[in-house]
Amino acid sequence: MSESSNALLRAACFVMIGLAPFAAEGAELFKWVDEKGRTHYGESIPDQYRKKATKIERTISDPTDAQRRDAVERSAKEKLRATEAPGAAPDTPPSNTTPQPTVSNTNVRGDSCEEQKQRYLESDLCFAPFRNANGTIKAEAFRHCVEVKEPRC
Repeated sequence: MSESSNALLRAACFVMIGLAPFAAEGAELFKWVDEKGRTHYGESIPDQYRKKATKIERTISDPTDAQRRDAVERSAKEKLRATEAPGAAPDTPPSNTTPQPTVSNTNVRGDSCEEQKQRYLESDLCFAPFRNANGTIKAEAFRHCVEVKEPRC
């Protein structure tokens, strides 16, 4: 084989490897339930389930502003629930008594632990729309939000 045909073969291989993810994206996906009631997903359907199978439409779209707000609110509620005292009922309303700041739950500014947590949650909510899929934060966020470290109280 000559060098030019060898180089052409190598180039063709690279193109095929590069296009492989796009071929997988275009594959049809089906859903079916077997006789034991288990749900299956796949690109090929066993013959006995062809009549019961349904095609799954794959759509990838950006979330709407309302969906983003809902996600941010859910995240904040989950974080607040996680910081509650262990053993407390998850959906119990907060008591009307406000804890008085003590030496053990105040920081240098004199904020109570609850105030520190509140400032942290507000900061986290501000940064939420600027988070990348891998958890990093876009630089633009620091023009809009003030970073507050999670309190250790």
